[in-house]
Amino acid sequence: MSKYNRINRLRKKLTSIFRKKLPEIPPASIEKPEDVKRVLLIRPNHRLGNQLMVTPILNEVSSTFPDAKIDLFLKGNAGLIIFKNFDCIDRILRLPKKHFKEFFHYLISFWSLKNREYDVVINVTLGSSSGKLATHHARSKIKLSSEELNNRIKNKYPDAIHMAKNSVYRLRAALKGDIDNLDEKPIPTLSLALSEHELKKAKDVVEQKLGKADKIISIFTHATGAKKLSKEWWYAFYDRLKQDFPDYKILEILPIENISSIDFKAPNYYGKDIRMISAVIQQTDLFIGTDSGIMHLAATSNTACIGLFCVSKPEVYAPYNKGSFAFLVENTSINELVSQVHNSLSA
Repeated sequence: MSKYNRINRLRKKLTSIFRKKLPEIPPASIEKPEDVKRVLLIRPNHRLGNQLMVTPILNEVSSTFPDAKIDLFLKGNAGLIIFKNFDCIDRILRLPKKHFKEFFHYLISFWSLKNREYDVVINVTLGSSSGKLATHHARSKIKLSSEELNNRIKNKYPDAIHMAKNSVYRLRAALKGDIDNLDEKPIPTLSLALSEHELKKAKDVVEQKLGKADKIISIFTHATGAKKLSKEWWYAFYDRLKQDFPDYKILEILPIENISSIDFKAPNYYGKDIRMISAVIQQTDLFIGTDSGIMHLAATSNTACIGLFCVSKPEVYAPYNKGSFAFLVENTSINELVSQVHNSLSA
């Protein structure tokens, strides 16, 4: 283990200790929504999927408080790309990805939370120690970070456990003053607010790869650590897709490592621009991929997604958009997955 990994483990341990010593933030109510002009959303995690799952609460806040300016407190640089087309955002405050290499920047980023007073502060994910510390540090009389309220909401609405939905439920509870009928309207799905120019460019890219194809299935075969499926599994599944869906062309979306679990047997798209990856996937009829940031990126498109899980909990991390499904691979046969592909394409 490297020196920085050891230090980061110590940092996480100390942060967790500090978090447990902080007083519990009580439930809060927003009695005058028309007076809300500044909102802070806190999600200091650098992973692509975790930041993409901020977009539902961002869209909910923007529609609920149309005159409000929204600041984001994030980590790393991905947020600058993810949220570039959201006009409601005023500032993006960022913790550095490497805390101890940029320790001064780290302290300055936390201190910048004191520069403004907010009407509402929302801790997007309550399990984050850094998020809880930042929520306590921020200046606001209304802070949505109550564990007690969150537990009551999850008991009543099972889908509130999902990372993309949880903070939306908590905001609605704060507006209503109770937890009844919080699901009476749909929760916003993931979004990148792609422009027409981005979509047109992606359409041209796909046409260069596949020609004028009307029917396309996109796949993502990579994942990290225990989330990864074997090459044998992917070869078997890829062969079934070709066999059962001969009218569809298959486009593999490649990871940043530029590797393929089917050894580049299918036409593929490789790029580092996450917005273009999402736009390319939107040109396809269905996305099938392993639990990863790219899976959540696919969910920001209008393309239905099938997420393949090994270790993570689908109820928390499933792809979230219209027509999305998640499967634990160890409990699901290839025949069952192919059946779902048929259903998704028919829909």
